[in-house]
Amino acid sequence: MKISKERKEEEKLISKNRELHHKELLRQEKESHHTSKIAPSDDIIILKNVNKIYPNHVQAVYDFNLSIKENEFIVLVGPSGCGKSTTLKMIAGLEDITCGDLYINGKYANYALSKDRNLAMVFQSYALYPNMTVYKNIAFPLTVRHVDKEIIKEKVMNIARTLELDEDLLKRRPAALSGGQRQRVALARAMVKGSKILLMDEPLSNLDAKLRASVRSEIVDLHKKINATTIYVTHDQVEAMTMSDRLVVMNEGFIEQVGTPQEIYDSPKTLFVATFIGSPAMNILPSTLKGNQIELENGFSISLNKEQITAIDKYYEDTINEIKNDITATEQKIESRKVDLSKVGYLKEMELLDKLSTKYAKKIAVKKHKLSSMKEDDNRYQSLSNEIEALNKEFDEVYTSTKEQINQKEYAILGEAELNKLVEKDENIKSYTFELNKQNAMLNKYEAIIKDEEKNLFFGARAEDILLDIDKDSRNSLSKAMNVHVDLCELLGHEYFLVFKINDTQCTLKASAYEEILPDQDMNCYFDLEKIHLFDPISKRSVF
Repeated sequence: MKISKERKEEEKLISKNRELHHKELLRQEKESHHTSKIAPSDDIIILKNVNKIYPNHVQAVYDFNLSIKENEFIVLVGPSGCGKSTTLKMIAGLEDITCGDLYINGKYANYALSKDRNLAMVFQSYALYPNMTVYKNIAFPLTVRHVDKEIIKEKVMNIARTLELDEDLLKRRPAALSGGQRQRVALARAMVKGSKILLMDEPLSNLDAKLRASVRSEIVDLHKKINATTIYVTHDQVEAMTMSDRLVVMNEGFIEQVGTPQEIYDSPKTLFVATFIGSPAMNILPSTLKGNQIELENGFSISLNKEQITAIDKYYEDTINEIKNDITATEQKIESRKVDLSKVGYLKEMELLDKLSTKYAKKIAVKKHKLSSMKEDDNRYQSLSNEIEALNKEFDEVYTSTKEQINQKEYAILGEAELNKLVEKDENIKSYTFELNKQNAMLNKYEAIIKDEEKNLFFGARAEDILLDIDKDSRNSLSKAMNVHVDLCELLGHEYFLVFKINDTQCTLKASAYEEILPDQDMNCYFDLEKIHLFDPISKRSVF
């Protein structure tokens, strides 16, 4: 019973800590709302410290930072539920940004309406109107804006030629099109407005494997042909690796790594990236560092060079400094909270200020919702736009003046005994103390690791970086031979995938098909020492 109570209290503190963190982010957003927003660079899309938090304190995206250059093809890749589609929807204006800044074409775009962002979005389902011809589907975004019919015809025919949609196809309805043709129609409709930024949310997931491969190359060609900037969401790493200029690997709402496909494949920054990107996944093996030797579970040892040993020392030094900085930040939160508690009536006034902010935010949200359903040529559109602008200005003035009055006011200060009673009961202090205890425990753990002569690490090697005798002459720096028993051979044209085990861990290596290899035999293999990886089993980050 005692254990369950402790567990319940711990979960309560974790939940409270998450709630406090979310409130702090919202407070920072309110504060920054009053400052002028200037794009930090000339990049076409910039996301700066963007977070998405739902009212139940579930956070979908954490501190997302990314700058996208004009004409880049960016792919957001990760497993289901990692936050990639939510991020795309925030860029499109289909989801509100809880806090952080979004800039599109140099302009602050957090509160810009979706239709004012000059973006084109292609959905997974294509969302074509089945009762309309292809021509009318493509023309629809212009038709609802009451664009002149001759201009509509010119634009539709131009985009149809670019996407190789002939006049016969333009007369058909979506039901008479193949999957690839529907995809091109959806693209044409998205692009006909003249948008140079394309957002694509898993557009190929409804296609079979063969068609997916051909449409994939079509999308890349189109991207180049129209000089678009494309943000593409997928859970398929093959699409991500073959289509992108840069990859953004996401997991559980966080960016794990950003880089070119080759950078991410060769130098994964985390254990997740190492095992998610690449087919087969990187071989990951438990290992122990003893001096300058890495020893695997089967007793096989690999000598590390000076640069690798230096990288390990630096990793632990940097990690300890990072934890110490976190501890300092948490201690400052505790002290700041104590100061706030000591001022009689201060926290009540801050709560009233938060309520005032919420009141204005609701008013503005209602008016923005009305505006989003209006057409730009509606007489009320400009009037409502002006009302929203005036309401934002009024809110800024009221918030700033009220905050100044609160900060300038002189408050009665509680005595030490009374303050200690408040501190003891305060949920915020309890939550911060819980976080501080976790950080100190982590610091003690890493300080003990540094003193220990043996360190547990995960050893990583790609399948192509474990070589047999027939391939070893192609590499410069190899380990000594390790004897393994081959359980399975998969012949894939010009190469084999060989499956073997090191203790209970299944591993895969690639071998050239110069000569026949049969399963159920012992063979020598060698690690390419220039391509091995080490990962921290605690943080799951790359050591080198």
